[in-house]
Amino acid sequence: MSQVTQPPGAAMHRGVIRNVHVTRIQRPDHEELYLSASAPQGSADTARADAAAVYGEIAAFLSERDATIVQERLYGALAVQAAAEAGRAGAVADSPAFGDVPPTYLEGMPTCGDGLAGVHLCAIVGARSAPVLYGDHPIGQIIRTPAVTHVYLSGLRGTSPGAPLPPVEQATGMFDIANELLLNLGLRYRDVVRTWIYIGDILAWYDEFNHARNACYTHYGLLGRGDDYLPASTGIQARPPGCLELTMDLLAIQPTEGSDLHIERLHNPLQNEAYAYGSAFARAMEVVSGGARTVYVSGTASIDEAGHTIHQDDIEGQIVRTVQNVEALIDTRGLTRADICQATVFLKDARYIEPFYTLCAGTPLAELGVCMVADVCRADLSFEIDAVAAGVV
Repeated sequence: MSQVTQPPGAAMHRGVIRNVHVTRIQRPDHEELYLSASAPQGSADTARADAAAVYGEIAAFLSERDATIVQERLYGALAVQAAAEAGRAGAVADSPAFGDVPPTYLEGMPTCGDGLAGVHLCAIVGARSAPVLYGDHPIGQIIRTPAVTHVYLSGLRGTSPGAPLPPVEQATGMFDIANELLLNLGLRYRDVVRTWIYIGDILAWYDEFNHARNACYTHYGLLGRGDDYLPASTGIQARPPGCLELTMDLLAIQPTEGSDLHIERLHNPLQNEAYAYGSAFARAMEVVSGGARTVYVSGTASIDEAGHTIHQDDIEGQIVRTVQNVEALIDTRGLTRADICQATVFLKDARYIEPFYTLCAGTPLAELGVCMVADVCRADLSFEIDAVAAGVV
């Protein structure tokens, strides 16, 4: 793997191990790993083989390190979930990096077929870890370093798969469970820096979802106190398995006393704040510690300074503006698209993959982005990106 730069206390390494893109962020007391891979073939018939191939490479890489997987998402057709998870299980059976926390599996149809689209993983090296339980079920990891406590929660839901509830009740229950788990661990919801929220039928009830989230965030003290604090977030269509209307992954970060940790909500010069039109999330959150910065970029689309959709019915225009919005956001911290280490690309129509690859050729978005077909939160939006970007301070 190539080393980007190495000031005292921090270093960045990026590389490709066959089909797996890896970014390593080294800090004095721990290392973060971001891994992404698209399925080699993407058809239903090859879902098990695709998962086995991808995870075989990941497991081989992680076997060289004392790593702990802290977050993991698989995107693919729901019909191939069992096959994909079986391929994964066989490939990682002997890898100590993969614990008991199940991956978040989501309906994310590949643009080239009806099988597995790809996977994202995040791992930590060199830190104490312990599982987070909800009842008897492992649902996340708590990671402790001398400077920071990280809590990663995965597959949060507001009901059991076999007990359907109305969508708004599921949303409220999901946020309340997250809040309860954090409080039990000695954190608050105000420590949350990033959420990834996947909604089965986003266009049918996104307004109601936003009302439910706003009510919960007001109750938890994120809104209405004059110092509104909002995490970065993705809110996108990706149906969870079972009777679930939505599910959420989450990252919360708490500094220890005397830590150099700095967390800041970022503002985009090309966009207004999402809360101006009722969506309670920040455009991005920056986390700086140990000489390195990580920027968590929220789901970003072709929305302008007034909160309006622009380039309606023009997929090329939407792609260009979305990428401009992402670049303008991370540029506020001196980062460029070359610093993107993980990205998810959502396309309303599989046919849009060709203009995406044409317009983004040679960039990390095209090279390491996991692409899938999904509705965006507005009917007139056809394209969205979320990302993680990182660099040294």
